[in-house]
Amino acid sequence: MLESGIYRTRHLYEASALYSLDVPFLKIEESDRVCWFLFQRSEHCEAVVSRFWSRQLTGDLKAYADAIKTMKDLIFGKERQQDAPMRSPQRGSRGGGRLGRASDA
Repeated sequence: MLESGIYRTRHLYEASALYSLDVPFLKIEESDRVCWFLFQRSEHCEAVVSRFWSRQLTGDLKAYADAIKTMKDLIFGKERQQDAPMRSPQRGSRGGGRLGRASDA
């Protein structure tokens, strides 16, 4: 969902892809028992979302797996800081792995 400079999604794996590809993560909001992941809206963000849903997204699979764990930790409160923005992870070079299904590789 795009609105006012913020991209919102409740999809864990989409949020993890955004996080792993350095789209600035802002925070999590809860509404009626649904967790919304909020990211800074940008052309890069929109491109990642488009490529994610069309199964064309590529990136570092280790960073993606780490991002899934981070997002789950945030949901379940291990690292939860309600109003503090989160920094995207700092990483070295990226691999060329796809973020799609194993059969897509």
